[in-house]
Amino acid sequence: QMHKEATTLLRTPRIFMLALVWESPQVAPDAIHGTLSALGPELDLLAAFKVPPKAAASSAAAAAPSHSLRAAVCYVGHHYLAFVLAEELGLWLCFDDADISLVGQWADVCRAMLNRRMQPLLLLYEDKASQQQQGPGAAAAAPAAAAPAAALPASHPAPVASRA
Repeated sequence: QMHKEATTLLRTPRIFMLALVWESPQVAPDAIHGTLSALGPELDLLAAFKVPPKAAASSAAAAAPSHSLRAAVCYVGHHYLAFVLAEELGLWLCFDDADISLVGQWADVCRAMLNRRMQPLLLLYEDKASQQQQGPGAAAAAPAAAAPAAALPASHPAPVASRA
């Protein structure tokens, strides 16, 4: 029988980075879909870590997910690219070498990852409390980041953004 110890957070971090390790450089679309469905654009650190009652009560995450996804670094075919939420637009951008393209909402990012079999490697989440302190630009981005994981497509439609 394995003994599991929970890691205790004394306070919720402003930025939380999740690194994923894949078994292979080319995985099945179902594995990518499952990972995106499990993680989604919001993360509740209070569900994943042990938090003292005093810290949980003072956290903005006490009643809702504490962190919103801001960026994802992906791997595909010996190549890395990044999806970043543009706060001013409330939409996701794709940074692929020198090319920057507008992708759209989180569901569009998920479709693009599935279509090209991009494997998310690094996910950067920002504390919602610090987003609110940053002003109106951060508040405008919240609806795009809050798209439910259920918005993932069941099938794999045509790519949203493609290189010319």
